[in-house]
Amino acid sequence: TTLRGRCVDPQGQPLAGCVVSVDGWTGNSERMDRWLLEHAEPDWKDPPEQTTGADGTFSFAFWPPPPFQFTLEVEHPQRAAMGARWGELPVGVVRDVGDVVMQPGIKVQGQVVDESGQAVEKVDVYVHPGLQGERRSEEKPVPVWSSQGRSDAAGRFTGHALLPEGPFHVTTGG
Repeated sequence: TTLRGRCVDPQGQPLAGCVVSVDGWTGNSERMDRWLLEHAEPDWKDPPEQTTGADGTFSFAFWPPPPFQFTLEVEHPQRAAMGARWGELPVGVVRDVGDVVMQPGIKVQGQVVDESGQAVEKVDVYVHPGLQGERRSEEKPVPVWSSQGRSDAAGRFTGHALLPEGPFHVTTGG
């Protein structure tokens, strides 16, 4: 199977310096159990990440174990992170995701406080682009599902991924 595409800026020009990765893992235990009835456990290693050159292109060729699901992640130091997800990838197909438009990105930072305004540490903060409950297609790369951070002793957190400008939905846990 081949998974390929091209990173471009908002004007459609090729974008160098995008770090692109493919991750695979068991889709669910039922799919894996069915697979193991007739096959050995897949010997899977994520393909090495790639950094786009002047033409902005990336291409991964690999055998996608049938009981696995996959993600494509695209990051750039000044651009909003993008990602795509597939519940499975058929063996032997070419999946061209086309141009991945890398919008300018922002780093989300903040502080977690309690009702009295006191800093709270060790809280996981998840920042989701878009509005709560918004349905998104993930077959083609879209802004990453969330950026997350963990509050420090002063309650401060910084999200790990750059996000596009716009509305956000914030949740906490931990």
